[in-house]
Amino acid sequence: FYQGELSAGICEEIQSNGGIINEQDLTTYHARVKPALKVKLENHYTAYGVPPPASSAITLLILK
Repeated sequence: FYQGELSAGICEEIQSNGGIINEQDLTTYHARVKPALKVKLENHYTAYGVPPPASSAITLLILK
């Protein structure tokens, strides 16, 4: 995904629509892995969500 023919096609599509991402951006990208948010619900289930800046914290509070 981040290098080779697929990455070239992705960048071409992005740039043809006014985007500025290039192949170097994709090859040097490193994901930051963070622990999931976790809330135990009353029905013995556990709900998980992605950490901020996503809105999962609000969604989990509503579920609780």
